[in-house]
Amino acid sequence: MSTDGLSVDDGIRTLLLLMPRMVGRAKRLKVPEELRELSLAPGTCHCWPTCCSTAP
Repeated sequence: MSTDGLSVDDGIRTLLLLMPRMVGRAKRLKVPEELRELSLAPGTCHCWPTCCSTAP
């Protein structure tokens, strides 16, 4: 195991600080053309709640 880089605590702290930026950037991305017609949000499936809520 390498001792180079961040400790576990420092790595987790860094990820927690970066997460809001990453989520904000992902929200601003445009949905690709191929996926725009699909219902990708939870609970918007055509068979919901029967198959999606019982899927493993």
